[in-house]
Amino acid sequence: MADAIKAATGQDIDRRGITLPEVHSLGEYKAEIKLHPEVSATVTIQVVAQ
Repeated sequence: MADAIKAATGQDIDRRGITLPEVHSLGEYKAEIKLHPEVSATVTIQVVAQ
């Protein structure tokens, strides 16, 4: 996840600040990214078959 953010934005994100849900099947999941102690973002991740 951190590598994908870096590739898309050029910004480094600390991997420890990313909270991912357990992914057991295809679908949409919400992940929280702490950008700063007082700032966080919620992103939607789509898990799809290749």
